[in-house]
Amino acid sequence: MGRASVSGGAVPPPTRPAGPRPRASSTGRGAPWQPAPRPPAELRRVALHEAAHAVAAHRLGMPVVEVTTRASGAAAGMTVIGEADPMPGRDALERRVVGLLAGRAADLDLGGGAHAGARHDLSAATRIVCAIEASFGLGPRLLYRADPDGCEALLRADPALAARTEATLRRLMRRTRALVAAERTAIEATAAALLERRCLTGAEIAAIAAAHRPGRARTIPPTNVRRTTPRPNCT
Repeated sequence: MGRASVSGGAVPPPTRPAGPRPRASSTGRGAPWQPAPRPPAELRRVALHEAAHAVAAHRLGMPVVEVTTRASGAAAGMTVIGEADPMPGRDALERRVVGLLAGRAADLDLGGGAHAGARHDLSAATRIVCAIEASFGLGPRLLYRADPDGCEALLRADPALAARTEATLRRLMRRTRALVAAERTAIEATAAALLERRCLTGAEIAAIAAAHRPGRARTIPPTNVRRTTPRPNCT
């Protein structure tokens, strides 16, 4: 996922990559390998994906530290979110999932369609949803069954839990797509700024969001949070 952000408890931090590591090319015999320039269409997909994460997080009350289209390791882009709630309830956890799914929703509805770059987002979202029931006692049962990191094995062993987790993910994806549709102008403006500057701070995201209000009422209202964000790294 790239650089980790502050998060509460054992919930995975909501930093997100937008795709596979860029291709590498050589400049000649014996020369070091360097990342090949990414095509404009690929950069736009990354920018839309990350912009959706950032705008969704901001609207939902999660403090955005920075968002970038700079490639880092396996990540083609990254959105860094600060700590919003060190002891989240189910509502706050579902908001984190919506933030994680926002990139895939933008891929589907604003970009060129779903792609493998959302793998880490889906992994983190699945782990949170599973942990709501299996780890945190915030579902229909109080029984503790596994740490969040043990959810992958638990889902493989328990088809009923896997079905409930899938149903929740589908429900939250519907909410996410409604949010992304409402925030289309803010997301596209953020993506355009990313294509120009490559990295935006949380303050810049807030300014763009303020200038581009939602097109219709959001299905998930924002929450009041204690903002304890690390220093951004957009230099």
